Amino acid sequence: MKKLFLLMLSVFLINSIVAQKVTLEGYVFEDANRGFLNEVAITVLDENKAIKAETFTDKKGFFTAELAPEKEYIIRAKKLLMHDIEVELSTKGKKAGDKVYSKIKMEREPGYLFDVTLSEAIWGSKEEPGVKTERDAIVGARIEIFNDTKEIEELVLEDHKQPTFNFTFEQGNQYTIMIRKKNFLTKRIVAKINVAGCIMCFEGLNNVRPEVSDVLTQGHTMGTLIANIELERVELNKAIEIENIYYDYNESFIRPDAAVELDKVVALMKDNPVLLIELGSHTDARGRDQYNQTLSQARAKSAVNYIIEKGNIPSNRITARGYGETMITNRCRNGVDCSDKEHEENRRTEIKVIGYADSDPYDNKSLRQILMDEKIERMASGGFASEEVKVGEDGELPAHIKAEIEEQERRKKARAENKLDLSKNNTASMPLKSGPKETATEEVEEEVVETIEEVVEEVVEEKMEATEEIVEEVEVTKETFKPTNAATLLEKDYSGHKIEFFTSNAELPSSHEIFENHGNVFVEQRKDGSFAYLLGDFKKAKDAKRFLNTVLSNRYPNAKVIEYSDGVRSK
Repeated sequence: MKKLFLLMLSVFLINSIVAQKVTLEGYVFEDANRGFLNEVAITVLDENKAIKAETFTDKKGFFTAELAPEKEYIIRAKKLLMHDIEVELSTKGKKAGDKVYSKIKMEREPGYLFDVTLSEAIWGSKEEPGVKTERDAIVGARIEIFNDTKEIEELVLEDHKQPTFNFTFEQGNQYTIMIRKKNFLTKRIVAKINVAGCIMCFEGLNNVRPEVSDVLTQGHTMGTLIANIELERVELNKAIEIENIYYDYNESFIRPDAAVELDKVVALMKDNPVLLIELGSHTDARGRDQYNQTLSQARAKSAVNYIIEKGNIPSNRITARGYGETMITNRCRNGVDCSDKEHEENRRTEIKVIGYADSDPYDNKSLRQILMDEKIERMASGGFASEEVKVGEDGELPAHIKAEIEEQERRKKARAENKLDLSKNNTASMPLKSGPKETATEEVEEEVVETIEEVVEEVVEEKMEATEEIVEEVEVTKETFKPTNAATLLEKDYSGHKIEFFTSNAELPSSHEIFENHGNVFVEQRKDGSFAYLLGDFKKAKDAKRFLNTVLSNRYPNAKVIEYSDGVRSK
């Protein structure tokens, strides 16, 4: 009986305490009549800044709390991508059991909420229009976002347990997003948010759309972006077509439109340095079978060379293979009458993963480290060692190279004399303030210059040795011209445009590197007895110039377009 009495007393006291409260009911909505906001964090503070209630809004933007009567309060509302706001609330004049109401309007911050769902894609799959394919969600991924503009890490999620994540892009910044998961291809995305004329530009992402309830407004300064990012599972020996890689009939050179697509393969190989790739080329059924086999090998080799040169990809990571007409994809086999468009479908290029390297150099590297390594690589590629030094017929270096070496020698001698002057304790020649920092800087500068000089000397010595070998070879092979199997003699009545990318005083042997690097090389013996090596077959000069600028100019800076009319080159 006593226990029952105590229980009833407790219930009475609790009800009495609750009855002494005032009920707060409120709604949070976005300005410009854009709807109620859910998951807004609500904190109620009293006049002494003590927290009296904490809650979140529901899907309808509604929240509630119990407060004491006759008090002054502050309601603080916070939500991602929205400006924080505080509003005042009073329960004065209210008695226990009454209600007070609050409507809170929040303003959106400039920027974009990037809301992402990760799912698995199937390599090379082409879904039918209007047919939705269910895809498995991906969890356990490593997700990193780096602010390229500010050069800071913005987000790092290791072994993320959810298939979704979100991040707020700020105006005027470029971001790199990298998503990695074992047994899947790494996904790299570059996002430019109001940078260089791009309000929203995404590289490496096919589908980004504004959320229906959060359309972009106010001069494209804010909004929510919805993206489904698909990661492709790595499958050994599964052939995947590189779309839009086509070759002109009977040719193996890389067209400018194809170069754009091959750049994507370069990116794939750089982001996945553990993969070993085979690049296969296929021809149509026109022409002799053996010729098509040879042509497809030349095309594959041409594409592989482009990828190696453009991306500085180790040559042992990618293999060229020509399949000829052995794998026709449509009805256009030998003897079947087909249109040019149908034949073009068979002149395709495919890649497949054929193995893995022993170790992955990106395994323990963060996105920040990867980007810094790439930055250093770009800086290094612009140095002296990348300059092509051409040697004259007499074995002499070009005048500008000799002048640079002489200038280096002059500076070296001047520094040596300056050191001798300083060693004599001649205070008149010493700087008035030679602190430790200045002295250290001078020493570092001297070391850097001396290192550069050593590199220059080594490069020059190598070039001179190579020159002697070339001169010897010229003397041996200078007597007669007999075209080798490595190059095709230019037709006597040829009309069109070709690119002259290499010249020599004598015919090059079939072992020369240009024949390893390029297929379908043409050779022309010029009036002075020298030989010009040519690539391509273009009807229009503008097409030849595009190919030159897109593919060849980096490796052969002196390459040029030559126009022929009935076998005669224009001056």
